[in-house]
Amino acid sequence: DLEDGSAVNQADTRLLKRLLKWPRDIQEILNRSKKMQDDKREQLLRTLNMRQNMFEKELTEGERSLRRLTNEQTFDQDRTRQALEQCKLLERFLDKCVTESEQINTQENELQIDDGATDYESRIQKMTVKLAPLKALWVNVNDYITAKRHWMDDPLNTVNAEQAESTADGLRRAVIKAKKQFKRLDMKPPQVVSENVGEELKIFLQQQIPLVTAGDRKSVV
Repeated sequence: DLEDGSAVNQADTRLLKRLLKWPRDIQEILNRSKKMQDDKREQLLRTLNMRQNMFEKELTEGERSLRRLTNEQTFDQDRTRQALEQCKLLERFLDKCVTESEQINTQENELQIDDGATDYESRIQKMTVKLAPLKALWVNVNDYITAKRHWMDDPLNTVNAEQAESTADGLRRAVIKAKKQFKRLDMKPPQVVSENVGEELKIFLQQQIPLVTAGDRKSVV
């Protein structure tokens, strides 16, 4: 009974109980929701951590591969092709690294990681800066080996002296430029490759081109 003595019917009693219980039910729902969100966050953090660890291993292996390429000093036909193929593989690898690092950083920001987004960009950029001149070098070395095979192995009267001189001088200038780049980047092994190829081209221009030119003249006569 209420204070004025009137009776409260059963329906009103149930309603009153529900009204009194409702805030507690809402709080329980909120608590369960928060726990679910916390559990989901922990799961996302674990997944992110696994992804970070995997990417770290891939980056480290990529850096090792770049160091091996940087230390290559042999430029016979097989090793040159291998080096050039490695340049192309590393190029594709770095493109994928950019995408993966951006996706990881997005997740880190969404989850509001205490330390903030991981700085992958500087490592990727450092590798990219070194790879670019390496690829240019091995492209030129490969072109040199291909041209040299024609110059030295084919019959002399099939070699166009003017074209050979222009190609050789262009490649010589390219490797001289590469050598300067590697010196600025403190990359000594590719400096040696650039210097050795440049010397071979210099000797070809000084000693072989006159012979090829003479051969051209005889063919004209």
